[in-house]
Amino acid sequence: MAETGALVGGTPARGGLFAGPSERTERSRLFREDRFLTRARALFYARLAFLVLGLGVIGVPSWSAAFGVGGPKAFAVYLVMVAYSAANYVFLARKTVGKALTFATLCADLCVLVWLVSITGGLRSPLLAAQLLFTILFVVLFPTPFSVVPPLLTFPVVAKLDQVLGGHAAVQIDLFILLWYSAINCILVYVMVYLNERDRLKHRELQKLSSALRDMAIVDERNRLAREIHDGLGGVLSSVVIQSEYLLNMIDGSEVRARISGSSEARAAILPTIRKELCDLHQAAEDSIEELRRSLRMMKEDF
Repeated sequence: MAETGALVGGTPARGGLFAGPSERTERSRLFREDRFLTRARALFYARLAFLVLGLGVIGVPSWSAAFGVGGPKAFAVYLVMVAYSAANYVFLARKTVGKALTFATLCADLCVLVWLVSITGGLRSPLLAAQLLFTILFVVLFPTPFSVVPPLLTFPVVAKLDQVLGGHAAVQIDLFILLWYSAINCILVYVMVYLNERDRLKHRELQKLSSALRDMAIVDERNRLAREIHDGLGGVLSSVVIQSEYLLNMIDGSEVRARISGSSEARAAILPTIRKELCDLHQAAEDSIEELRRSLRMMKEDF
């Protein structure tokens, strides 16, 4: 019965509020990996949209002439983007390789953006607004302080290329554009970090609630099994008690004593009755032990 109390009355051995720090850390890690995969797949489909738009820019002569991106060089860059986008999607499920490749391809997208911006007007190019999208993507996929460094480096690189390729120094309007986009980037980073922190706190609360509900379900199931064990053993043990009292009354009765102390025929008549009652008592005890073992095996398999 000591084993019964240890299994029925004990606290849940695993999971829930009683889970160890390593198990909670493992669940958090799995959640972060699943979230990254979901967001990285969304990035892939966003890239497909941009690739379709880029194909239109390259394929339509008037558009390519307006942006100045026609020729074999533009097609080569486009094919390279298609290749590394497909490779990123293929290796996305692999943990370390998928994250590293996603970060590298985002940096490659930034390089393509810098090239497009530099040939379409520099800091005054309408394509520079796409840099804000890359800031959001870097923060969403890699919520670390260093993840915003690549998109922020876009501005000094574009300004330098504008001076080298355009052949003119930065003026006040260029400085204002740099400050304007930098301020918008800071606001976006703050908002994304704030939302990510709220999402993390909500996920932690949901984990605690789910764990508490699971613990309650385990405790309820153990209580149900304990009641079944109690009811089953109670009936068997009650039968054992009644049979024991009946045997004691038979042995203590004057009629039984007279038969036992009498002739051998009288003893032969009463002994089978006592033997039958003793066998029934022994069988009831074995049944109760077997019921206890069966219940304990079932509890071990379930919990």
